[in-house]
Amino acid sequence: MGFSLYVTADRFNGSPVYAQVTQHELQRLDASITDQSLKSHLSANAPNLNNPSLRAGERLLVREVNAWVVQSVTAYRGYKTSAGSTGFHVLRLPDDKKIEATCFKGMSLDLKTPTTSTCNAKLKWMTKKWGNDAFHSDAEFVFSFGSKRCVGLTVRRGTDYKPHQTELQQFHTDGPIVRESMWDAQSNLVCNAAMLQNLSILTIQELKRCCQSRKLKTKGDREALIQRLSEWIQKQPEIPVPVHDTMFQSLSTLFAFFSDTALGVPRQGTRESLKLDIEMGTAVLFRFDFIHQGWKCVDDDPSLLPVHLRAHFYLFNGVLSELPVYDLEATLEYLSIVSHETIDDASGLQMLECLQTFVPSQHATHVGDLGIQNLDHVAASRQYALFESQQALSTHISEWNVAMQPCSSTKKRKLPEMSPPTSSKRMKEAPVQSCNKGDTCCKVAPTARISTGGLTKPF
Repeated sequence: MGFSLYVTADRFNGSPVYAQVTQHELQRLDASITDQSLKSHLSANAPNLNNPSLRAGERLLVREVNAWVVQSVTAYRGYKTSAGSTGFHVLRLPDDKKIEATCFKGMSLDLKTPTTSTCNAKLKWMTKKWGNDAFHSDAEFVFSFGSKRCVGLTVRRGTDYKPHQTELQQFHTDGPIVRESMWDAQSNLVCNAAMLQNLSILTIQELKRCCQSRKLKTKGDREALIQRLSEWIQKQPEIPVPVHDTMFQSLSTLFAFFSDTALGVPRQGTRESLKLDIEMGTAVLFRFDFIHQGWKCVDDDPSLLPVHLRAHFYLFNGVLSELPVYDLEATLEYLSIVSHETIDDASGLQMLECLQTFVPSQHATHVGDLGIQNLDHVAASRQYALFESQQALSTHISEWNVAMQPCSSTKKRKLPEMSPPTSSKRMKEAPVQSCNKGDTCCKVAPTARISTGGLTKPF
């Protein structure tokens, strides 16, 4: 994607650091510019990233040894050092013209080593250069770009900060159950597929290239090309995320730090919810693709705790197409932060925002919301079952808890036919439990996935 750059006061590896100029920045930068030709150039080439659906987007051009690299703002290391490794980047443009440019394609499962593919990207320096005389002599400009998830500070009276009891969330999963079309089966980026997420900001040349690579007609104005691509996108089938052989390939954990902590699970044949109580000091484990909802903490009973903390732990499998992120930009931003050796508190919060595992209250409105889908069909497609009543769920949990208790006899203990969630303490005990004599005749090992949905495949 083409974009214009603005030289900053920073230097890295002995060269200036260039920042992408967007229409949002141009609104403020325009007042500092005196040269009309520079204004016209920036206005014609600066992309519009103000679309609320865009999670990020701005780029930096930073000098590496024998090359220039393009990276997300969050990957920049200039605030720590002025030289060395540029860190994670999405595009590398070598000085040697005989060497092809490379762009980001995917990551190793440990999210440490990027994989790249060759591309035809070129770095074109403007033949006309504007100097200090193109700006007001006293002009000073500070970029304000960055993650669109940054929230402006609001000040309220102390009396307004009263705790609010939590409500039922929408039914949701903590990870995607279908793969975005921009990823192939190996979780690598498909050529220019990510551009289709933001058709409104593409140039007409970029739209034509997207049409050409998909064997669509390239004639017509910008609006016609966007319409053509939009219709093509709507016709593409959804590709299910594979059902994993073990829940530990994508694991969610909800901890009970307070009393009355519970998880809402779908009731079979309805859109109603069953309450799975979590004993204080334990946690419930479930797969990323398990349908659930955060449970409200009180039922208008003033004697119960009015504040609730839903403390979560997530175990990601490193497959980019299965990360719970909004779009590719959020994925790149997440990887940019991970690439740093140390992460400060602000970056940690930003990573959490990249991982969109949070949903609003129970009222579902979007066509893709699970709350308005047939949950039995969704559960069956992910190979787990639902319970038909609160009693059935409670009975099953009781049977599982009994089966997980350490035994002192030599008799094998039979596990329930369907495996529910269990506490972290019980999970630790579950793989090997022997009798008091120390032999292994009465080992109790979980033979199935553990989720509120039940038994699927063995570990």
